[in-house]
Amino acid sequence: LGIVRRMKRMTSDRAEIGLQVIANTLVGVDLVEHRKSGDSNYSVNGEATIRGKPFRETDAPDPQEAYARSKWAAEVALAQVAAATGLRVTALRLPLTYGPGAKANFAALARAIRRGLPLPLAGIDNRRSLLGVGNLADALAAVLADRDAAAQGRCTTWLLADGESVSTPVLARAIGVAIGVPARLFA
Repeated sequence: LGIVRRMKRMTSDRAEIGLQVIANTLVGVDLVEHRKSGDSNYSVNGEATIRGKPFRETDAPDPQEAYARSKWAAEVALAQVAAATGLRVTALRLPLTYGPGAKANFAALARAIRRGLPLPLAGIDNRRSLLGVGNLADALAAVLADRDAAAQGRCTTWLLADGESVSTPVLARAIGVAIGVPARLFA
């Protein structure tokens, strides 16, 4: 995590990609140790971004930014390990995940709403996929419980999200309701 935070301060895209690939593929060391334990299942959290359209498991990967490219590189590397070892790898691509202790942009938005700051979000007409931490836990439990023999030796990718995408204004208002402070939005 510290590596990822330091990377954001770097100006060289190439150096950033290199560090992110290292950070994301370090899981491979754990993967090898996991394999030695005799368990043939392993899951990794991966992410890729395709701008301007919702994406599906069947879409060809087209990561546009260094972070997304590093996640894709990790998935490719783990798929190669799966093919070489017979290990089943599951890549979970997560949208913004919310719940107790949420950090980053979600926490910043909640802080701004809690402080009563007026936010220029009312005119935004978008849709975002979100994932509640409870739904993430259920998905992880389902992946761990699944013993699909056909998945051995390959990487299966799942895009996780709650059932309904929401707009940024709807999200801000829902956060306000949850914390007991009305979101002050303007266009």
